[in-house]
This record gives sequence, structure tokens and C-alpha cells, in this order.
Amino acid sequence: MTMNKVEDIVNRLKNGEITATDAAKLYKSSQSKDNIDDSKVIFCNLEWKKINATQKPDRERKSESTVYIGSSEEMYKILKERTNGKVLQATAENYKEVFAKIIEKKIPINDVVISSAFLDEDINTLVIKDLKLVLDTVQWISKLSVSMNKMIYYCYPLSDDKATIHSSCIAAFLQSVHLENQSICYKVIGLDDSEQKLKEHLLTELEQSTSDRNEVMIKESIHYYKQLNEYPPTPLDDNPNKMLKKQGVYVITGGAGKLGGKIAYYIATHYKKSKIILVGRSKICKDSELIGKLNATKSYAEYYSADISDRDSVVGLVSYVKSKYGHIDGVIHFAGLVKDMLYVNKKMIDIVHTLESKVFGINNFDEVLRNEPLDFMILNSSTTSIIGNVGQCDYAYANRYLDEFAANRNRKVAAGKRYGKTIAIDWPLWDKGGMKANESTKEWMKKKIGFEPISDGSGLKIFETSIKFPYSQVGVMYGDVNKIRENIFQKEKK
Repeated sequence: MTMNKVEDIVNRLKNGEITATDAAKLYKSSQSKDNIDDSKVIFCNLEWKKINATQKPDRERKSESTVYIGSSEEMYKILKERTNGKVLQATAENYKEVFAKIIEKKIPINDVVISSAFLDEDINTLVIKDLKLVLDTVQWISKLSVSMNKMIYYCYPLSDDKATIHSSCIAAFLQSVHLENQSICYKVIGLDDSEQKLKEHLLTELEQSTSDRNEVMIKESIHYYKQLNEYPPTPLDDNPNKMLKKQGVYVITGGAGKLGGKIAYYIATHYKKSKIILVGRSKICKDSELIGKLNATKSYAEYYSADISDRDSVVGLVSYVKSKYGHIDGVIHFAGLVKDMLYVNKKMIDIVHTLESKVFGINNFDEVLRNEPLDFMILNSSTTSIIGNVGQCDYAYANRYLDEFAANRNRKVAAGKRYGKTIAIDWPLWDKGGMKANESTKEWMKKKIGFEPISDGSGLKIFETSIKFPYSQVGVMYGDVNKIRENIFQKEKK
């Protein structure tokens, strides 16, 4: 047990966060050989923090024009006043024509303000249409003569759940774009529809630099920004896991993949007599030995072929499982696809393929299982959701979606509209996982950032620990924790 963990338990006891009995249980648990090596792991999530907003501009205002893509007359008036009338307005239908005109006439542009559109569409349609607009915008900006940083402001109403989830994902998308092209800066701003001083608060954010405030919301005249937050490595609840259980019926999407297979085997051996249904697109299980390996335990496993991005396929899957086993206790969502490509070369068809299983798939499961008394949904996300990655703007979007989906679904559970805890685990690279990096990339990540791939043993212990946390999102960073804090957490706070 490290001194840091002892100090953490003592501090939590002093602060009244835990009782003396809880502290004793945590200390005893930390002595276990099965405990995670907390000298190499950081657990974290993204949280809203209050900020003291100031109207003093810290971003130099140039004489170039602003492009506004949206239909809000109030927003248009605010931007006209801000730019002395230099606003070029476009809509979600004609923005490409406006972009072409700007290039043709060589109109100097300072920034682009986008108001979220398509809010009357279902969530899957909203994602595709609005993400295409944002992709077209960043690709268009890349064609401009860049004499200074170009700002993209994406504004959305806090009153709309779909917009709130989607806009957070847009921030993750733009974060990866910025890593590829640092002349493209961004800020995503959530606005309270009832805000009496909308103009004042919006102008404050438009004139502030974004080095530490890329995601902002303004609610009841208070400004908040999203910050990466590290939390103690030991959950308070150190009782045996309450989510997984013996004889449970579990559907694992992407279950025939590397990580899905590892988790399936872990459940089969630790929660005996479980019924495990591995789901994949292939007609037959690609890992021919996996089913036999699982059935050699005291649990039972089978493979079911389904395209989970298709709602009817999910209906068929759920119907089959319930007819055979009577119910479903939990869903573990591993399905995913990544195709690295710089944003300037991305096509919407590439992005849709990335979104299909992670985003559309989990939406379909949520809808089809809305009345099922589940114990849990465990969503396997990626740290790309938190810190972005070159060539993975769409993958960052998809994984942030899982994080936001988990939080939103837990709110529905609290309101009596869904069943079971939902948690998204943001994984780094596994040493023998499905998403691979070459040796030179691994060495660079270790040297520059401190990241190291997780071994199977550590990964499975982290999995068991993560699902005990009371949070919707559990980000996992592994390696040289001091270097990670210096390169990720301290940089976030600067």
C-alpha cells in the first residue's frame, strides 16, 4: 500500500467523507494482493466547475468578419453589434454556398459561430447532419489563408437533452481537430434559454481565450467550464461487486473481440453459472476457441450474429435472449471501430461507420430495453474522449457520446424511466487489446506523456474497481502518474 493511499484515506476521514468503520474497511481492502497498483493508475472524469467570468477581453479582436451559421435572430443581432455589422449569416441548408462565396471573394474571416441545428430530428439523425456541418466547417477553414488562429464557437441550448449530449461530443471532436491543426481553436457554449443577460454573458465568453475553457455553460448567470478531475483510487464501496452476479444473463457486444473476450472469460470464471451472449456482426465467431474456452468453465456462452446499429436486429437479439433465458441482467458494450485519418481527409461515410456500433448501437439497446429491469449497462469508452487524438476526431466523438449517454441514462433511472446503473469506462491502450499501437508510438507516449499499455491482469482489476465507483464516467490513465499529471492534469488547469 502506498503512502498516497494511506494519506487519502486519512484525509477522507478527517473531512467527514467516510466513517472510521469505512476507513478501516478501505485500509484492510488495500492490503489485498488483488488490489490495483495505484502507483501507476489514475482515475478521473470530466466535471463542471464554477468560474469567475470577466468581461475584460483577453483575445485580440481583429477587423475580419464573423460567419454565423444559425437561425436565431437574437444571436445574429448580438454578433452584428460585436463585429460592427461584419457578420455573414448562413443556414444549415446554404452554408456551403456562403463558404464558396467567401473563398471566391477572399473575404477575411476571424471566427465562425454555429448554433446547434436539427433539434427536431431523432438523435441519430441529429448526430449525422450536425456533425457533417461541423466537419465541412473545419475542412473549409483549412482552405483559407491562415494569418491567425480561427475560432469556432458552437452554441447550444441547455434545455435540450439531445443538444447537451451532442454538443459535448462536438467538443471532443474539435479537440482532436485542434491537435492536428492548432490554428483552429474552439469553444462549445451551453446557453440558458431563460437567461435575462444572455448578450452580456455570451459576449464575455466570445472575447475570452480558450486555453483552459473549451467547454462552457452559462446557467442562472453563473459560468461553468468542464475540467478533468482526478479522484481517489479506492471506491468507498469495497463490498463484493453488486452489479455482476452468479447466474446472471449478460449480453456483450463486440464480445468476440480481444477485450470483449477477456471480460467475458473474467465473468465466466468469477461469476459462475452465468449465461453470456457474445454479439458481433460476423456470421460466425471469429475467435473459434473462445466459445469452447468459456463453456469449459461453470458458465455457458454462445455467439449471436447481429448488426446492432440496426434497431430491428437489436429487437431480434433481445427477443431471442429473453425467450431462451427469460430476462437480461446486464449489457456490456464493447462494439467499436476506429479508422485513423486526418480530419482534412475524412468523409462522412467514414465517420458514420465509426458511429454505427458505438453511438447508434447503444441508442438502439437503450430504446429496446427501456422497460427491462436491468442491473446495469457498462460502456467501454476510450481516453480519446477526454484528451483527443490525432486522426481520431470521429472516434473521440463516439467515445464522448458513451460518457454523456451514461450520465443521461442515470438521470432517467433516477426519474424512474430506466433501470440499472450505467457506467462508461474510458480505457487507455491495453498491451494485448483490440486497438493497437506500434512500438514506436508506445515508446513516444511513455516518454512524452507517461502513458503505458495496461496488462491483462491490471486491466481486469481496474474493470472490477471501476464498476464500484458511484460515477457515470470513469477515466483510466495508466503509467508514470507524475508525468501524466504534469502533461495532462496540470496543462488542463493552466
